[in-house]
Amino acid sequence: MFRRCWKWYEDHLHKAPLRTKVVMSVCISAAADITAQAIGSARKKKNVTEQALNSTSAIDTSSSMIVKRSSPDAPAVEIDMRRQFAIWCYAGIYQGPFGHWWYGFLDRQFQILGKWTIPAKVLADQLVDAPIANSMYLSIIPTIEGRGGWDWSVRKMRLDFIPVYVIDLAFWPLCQAINFGAVPLRHQLLFANVCVFAWQTFMSLVCHDDQALRRLDFLNPFGTVAEDIAYLKACEEHRCVHNH
Repeated sequence: MFRRCWKWYEDHLHKAPLRTKVVMSVCISAAADITAQAIGSARKKKNVTEQALNSTSAIDTSSSMIVKRSSPDAPAVEIDMRRQFAIWCYAGIYQGPFGHWWYGFLDRQFQILGKWTIPAKVLADQLVDAPIANSMYLSIIPTIEGRGGWDWSVRKMRLDFIPVYVIDLAFWPLCQAINFGAVPLRHQLLFANVCVFAWQTFMSLVCHDDQALRRLDFLNPFGTVAEDIAYLKACEEHRCVHNH
């Protein structure tokens, strides 16, 4: 089964490399977001259950028994298709096409550096691709979803970009060093997309949870954390009311 799938992938990669990489990128990014949505739904379910137990527990002092009423139904896992559409746009318009061009560009530009080829590629990737990809994920995807406009994107970037980039530096250089050092050029985007599944699951959670990275607020040089969180929360509440 695996050999047949791999042969199918190799054949399509040879016949239509760009289209194949775009489809692959869209599928992996969509799967990562679905995973993040499932994790988010499980967290909400846990919070609802805990709140219900705390609010409905009563102590019968005469019998020293704890009486618990039934808790309300916890939210089921529902896939937000507008959120998925935003991911499809990001992966199909940017991630797949840019990756198709980017890895070839790095190979052409840095192959002459000998033993410094891999470090140079990793450095270029962190200085160019990482900031662009993270910025687009934190701003354009929520905009397509309808979560906010320009001001929303600026505040979200100001709040979470630096913490995200610091975590990026702890994750991607090792992944890309392995990729550039051990994976053939034609399969480097595939390897990167395997890593992208984990990374975009994390990014999707961060993008839709303004409290996710608050332990890293000491890295924020702007001093506007409380103001930005309040603004984003107000926008989200307004959107929820409008949608209902």
